[in-house]
Amino acid sequence: MFVFPRGLLARYLISLFCLLPAMAQAGERLSLDDAQSIALARDLEIARLDARREAMGERAIAAAQLPDPGVKLGLMSVPVDSFALDQEPMTQMVVGAQQMFPAGETRSLRKEQILVQSQVQTAMADDRRRQVVAQLRRLWIELAYKETAARVQRSQLELYQGLSDTVETRYTAGRGGQQDIVRVELEQNMLQENLIALKRDSAALRSNLSEWIGEAAFGELDLDGLVLPELPAQDSLAPRIADNPMVLADRVQMEASQVGEQLASQRYKPDWGVEVSYGIRDGVDPMGVSRPDFFSAMVMFSVPMFTGDRQDRMVAAAEADTRAALSQVKNRQRTLLARVQAAYERYTAQQEMLALYREEVLPASRANVIATLNAYQGQRASFDEYIRAENMALEKTLRVARLTADSLAAQAEILYLAGDTQ
Repeated sequence: MFVFPRGLLARYLISLFCLLPAMAQAGERLSLDDAQSIALARDLEIARLDARREAMGERAIAAAQLPDPGVKLGLMSVPVDSFALDQEPMTQMVVGAQQMFPAGETRSLRKEQILVQSQVQTAMADDRRRQVVAQLRRLWIELAYKETAARVQRSQLELYQGLSDTVETRYTAGRGGQQDIVRVELEQNMLQENLIALKRDSAALRSNLSEWIGEAAFGELDLDGLVLPELPAQDSLAPRIADNPMVLADRVQMEASQVGEQLASQRYKPDWGVEVSYGIRDGVDPMGVSRPDFFSAMVMFSVPMFTGDRQDRMVAAAEADTRAALSQVKNRQRTLLARVQAAYERYTAQQEMLALYREEVLPASRANVIATLNAYQGQRASFDEYIRAENMALEKTLRVARLTADSLAAQAEILYLAGDTQ
């Protein structure tokens, strides 16, 4: 078992990268779960999709109603020589009403089709919720990596700053060269450059976070001890992908197309309507008797005689839409399944690599630093060799941070596609 030397870098190796630092006290920093709740509440796209679903529900009710009745008001058979309403026996003032009835089950099928299509909006809203959570997690993970990398390099910078005094003392005592002083200064400059870049990247990530959680992105965030929900078993991915909101949206669209087939077939049936009217006549007949009023009633209907280029074509088009929707469902499932399986493979490989680094590579790199430092102090190794050993240990530590972030990102991708297990 390796014994680590006292020092900030060693402490970070132990406390930061065996997993991640302990979580801060509750209430002091914004947690990822709270940030997700804020982002979901703020997202206007979810509100838009919910409003569209509500609108389609209202349209479905309207689609099931009969067309508005028609009202007829007019004069019939008015003589043009005098325009008198009591001169001719056929002159009358007509009041009538007309009501049309769509063919077959057109109204109920239209309602059903719109209601089915409204479920697409529900599925899209569910997918949007997953997108918001996934995007927030990705930004959070990357910001956590940048902050961790900055902490580790600040620790290394403090180590080199302390080492600078030691090197100068050794040089004054004639036990070291001036190049050692220059080398330490160069390493400090490189670390300071890296820290500036990391600060810039963190600021950009916080700006991106502010799109989702507002001004809270620039406050204190709990970036330590990041734990995502447990992943589903790999053999359960296929059925979980079948329940993915986008697959459900495609499936609902296919159901709407199937209703569209039934709707198109209604065109083989006639539209029909009724009309009633009442004709009011003025004046008297030659016998001096008041002229009687007229009442009329009619039934109207369409005659679907030439169906080859209309009804047949509409049914064929609806059937083609259904086939296209079915292909979309299958293609979406195939694409998402391949995507989630690739993410699972990345996650598995990164977990294996992390285990290797934590159990072997990091301890070995720290042991190399200790051995090289002892050799340098015993004048059996050059100062340059010692610096190379420190830089290698730093590189491996940062590699663990990168692998941790990439592993969490792959986990977030799987959870977006397959759904959280919690």
